Amino acid sequence: MASIDGVDYPIMRGSPAEPVEGMDNKTRLGVDGMEDRLIGLRSADSTIETISTHANGSAAQAAKEAQSRLVGTVATLVDSFDVTHLVIIKGVEQHVRAILNPVGTGVSASDTTQLRTIWTLRKAVGL
Repeated sequence: MASIDGVDYPIMRGSPAEPVEGMDNKTRLGVDGMEDRLIGLRSADSTIETISTHANGSAAQAAKEAQSRLVGTVATLVDSFDVTHLVIIKGVEQHVRAILNPVGTGVSASDTTQLRTIWTLRKAVGL
């Protein structure tokens, strides 16, 4: 199952962008031409969406607060393909909503609240 920092998510959409070799271009005033140089591996910011369900609003709020505490940390992410990534959590956007009719949706009938989180993260390079 997909997870971030050991917390399982039944639904995870997206995967961190792979690092690529970066280029730097330089020009100097009064000098013809351009200098290109490799600057090493760089990873772009990625967004990952997770959805989890909780027994009630207070359980969803506790999960929301735990997610917020991960901002600024390095965490282990296991994506939906069971591939492990080391990522830097840069931000979270969270939405809590009531589940009106969980029957037939794959959600436990006892869960009444859904937490949808959009994670902004970057794959860690060189750690």
